[in-house]
Amino acid sequence: GKIYRPPSEADSLILQATIGCSWNRCSYCAMYLDKRFKPRPLDELKEDMDLAASYLGAESVRRVFLADGDALILRTARLLEILRELRARFPNFQRASVYASPQSLLSKSVAELAELKSAGLPLHYMGPETGHDEVLKRIEKGVSAGEMVEGGRRVTDAGAKLSVNLLLGIAGTELSHEHAVASGRLVSEMDPQYVSA
Repeated sequence: GKIYRPPSEADSLILQATIGCSWNRCSYCAMYLDKRFKPRPLDELKEDMDLAASYLGAESVRRVFLADGDALILRTARLLEILRELRARFPNFQRASVYASPQSLLSKSVAELAELKSAGLPLHYMGPETGHDEVLKRIEKGVSAGEMVEGGRRVTDAGAKLSVNLLLGIAGTELSHEHAVASGRLVSEMDPQYVSA
């Protein structure tokens, strides 16, 4: 199916560690509606890595984006295995990155995120969309603004980088001002390295 990645990962190898999104209930998102979430077996990922090494040249792979919508939901042990395999196959491997749902961030401790950073996963892309709790309910995000701040702070407390994305029109005209103010507060409390809207 379709594969999505952040714009800043244009030159990265995309390794599909999972299929679909573990949450996949946000009312505004149609990215993974045609897929049922499932982790991919490590043997398949190794085959993909070997294919990339033979096709691109092992030395040319420096950055890897772990797709699909929320590969961070995988057990920490599995993510560490994937990172070890990447280091073993690509001598110039610098780092991996991942979409991180608030739910997956809340399932990881700061210690786990720090271990993942040390192993080569120092960048997490999170889509809070808004900091306004009523809008979050309407779009079925599944978490509160406070929970998103907690998940985002775990990334920065682990010494990793956090990139957040806000959706400017997600509140409609009715709550646009409140959405803007709450989103500014959310970003200030998270203190991410990157913000896009």
